[in-house]
Amino acid sequence: MSNRLVRAHKRLIVKIQQKTGLSDYQILWLAFAKGIVAGILLTLILF
Repeated sequence: MSNRLVRAHKRLIVKIQQKTGLSDYQILWLAFAKGIVAGILLTLILF
């Protein structure tokens, strides 16, 4: 089950990269920024 999920996720990332032209490095920074924003929002909501 988890292997199927990982493969599907990798295929999705490749499709997104092809559509947007983003590199692996840029995708990683976007994921990092998204995590920071989500953390800030959760902190504001919970505290």
